[in-house]
Amino acid sequence: MTIENLQIRDITEREIEVIELLGEGLTNSEIAERLFLSKNTIKWYVQQLNQKLFTGGREEIVQEAIRLGLIGSSS
Repeated sequence: MTIENLQIRDITEREIEVIELLGEGLTNSEIAERLFLSKNTIKWYVQQLNQKLFTGGREEIVQEAIRLGLIGSSS
């Protein structure tokens, strides 16, 4: 199994939702409001995604998710 397969398998549906909203350019507060979560929970998701996707920020998370086919490029 490749690293990419592991990355994709380890991403949860909730994390996909967070990535999609990051792709829309929403802030942590806006994402939290949309998903009925706390701002700190969204921060935690962003940190988890950076670790899982080996990225260094919100834009990189979205770019890597597109590259891996987790979300469409129009998100």
